[in-house]
Amino acid sequence: MKEEGKIYLKFALLNLFMLLITQPGSIAFANFDAPYGFLKDFTTWIMSFIGLSPLSLLYLILKRDQINRKIILGYVIFILATAFVVYRIQQLLFEGFRSPSYQLSFPLFLFACFLSALLSLMILPAAVTNLSEIYLRYDYDKPLGIIEILILILIIMISYRLKNSP
Repeated sequence: MKEEGKIYLKFALLNLFMLLITQPGSIAFANFDAPYGFLKDFTTWIMSFIGLSPLSLLYLILKRDQINRKIILGYVIFILATAFVVYRIQQLLFEGFRSPSYQLSFPLFLFACFLSALLSLMILPAAVTNLSEIYLRYDYDKPLGIIEILILILIIMISYRLKNSP
């Protein structure tokens, strides 16, 4: 396998790992005060992933001499577009119970993504020791548990491919 291919696989592995480690803690704090449903848990998880995405961006920047530089711009656009979609969904989700004068700006939302990532990682040890409570307490979290298992399988497959490539 070419070195560039290995870099892209490691990049994919890094992103999958960030998705894997942020999900349990994100679901735990999304459901902390009240169950709001699948979209709340899903968007909180993606917020946490977005908050960690600068790590993947840093990896691409460090490898910029060995990859197509358009990948860096593409990743930034992907993260910002995903962040904006999550931002808009959350604006709609919280419309009914936020203060009428409070409007979260998009830059502030990006900062909240970083805080969400930190919080999800801090809660991760407690969440991992209570996985049945995280994924089985509310029916709408079961699909997220299935996604978590699929991500873990992808991580194992990519790791195996990287380990066994020449």
